[in-house]
Amino acid sequence: MLAYSVRYKGRLDKAYPYENFYPYYLILKDNIVSPFSYTILGLLIGGFAIFMLIFFCSAIYILARHILKIEVYDGIGLTVLVIFLLLFLGLGIGSGYVAISWLNKGNKMEEQKQKEYATQQWDKCFVSKEAKACYSLCNRSVSKACKQLFDVAYQAEKNENYPLATEFYHYGCRANRSASCNNLGVMYENGRGVIKSIDRATELYKKACKLGSKKHGCTNAGLIIYRSNQDISPNQEKVTAFLTIGCQAGNNQACDTLSEIRAK
Repeated sequence: MLAYSVRYKGRLDKAYPYENFYPYYLILKDNIVSPFSYTILGLLIGGFAIFMLIFFCSAIYILARHILKIEVYDGIGLTVLVIFLLLFLGLGIGSGYVAISWLNKGNKMEEQKQKEYATQQWDKCFVSKEAKACYSLCNRSVSKACKQLFDVAYQAEKNENYPLATEFYHYGCRANRSASCNNLGVMYENGRGVIKSIDRATELYKKACKLGSKKHGCTNAGLIIYRSNQDISPNQEKVTAFLTIGCQAGNNQACDTLSEIRAK
């Protein structure tokens, strides 16, 4: 007989319309430089250009005045100094502006690239129903894609399409969705769509519990350890810990099993 485990059912939503999706949600912030950042970078490049020009001209002045002993009248020297300072300032500002323009152009190209990628992934996830695409979007904090991973899996499980269900549960669990981890554990415990594995199911239930699935994941973690061990003594502390969390979260099965263990 198949062991009964607590499934998280959730609530199935309708398909999400395109007007609720904005590709810029998915722009990889690590690859996009903020306007403030590249303005600062432009100023730094401009400042560096000014510094290098002053250093270069100072070297020429020292060479001419002190080594080659070329006399420079104070008035002429002051005028030349002002001209050079203005030249330095202009070149520095120009260098900074070029740097900002270059970075801004690169930013726009990267942003457009990310928007195109995001739109493609959106189509693959919500139109073609590809688990990997939903996982990619979910990892970029698109909550609708995270829910899509669970909804498709749960509906497939209801329709007894176990391979599809396990695939979507697998990616949902990889994205650290506690409900997907719990339900994937149920699939492994019962051998539906995958080779039956109590050890794998136990790992998944524990992960679901750790991710916050107290009512379902923690209960299942306690139940499967309890069922799979003839001698409960070495594992009683673990079992009671998991079942206590499940019972406190409102799972009656956890409370009943806990009472059964304590009555022995």
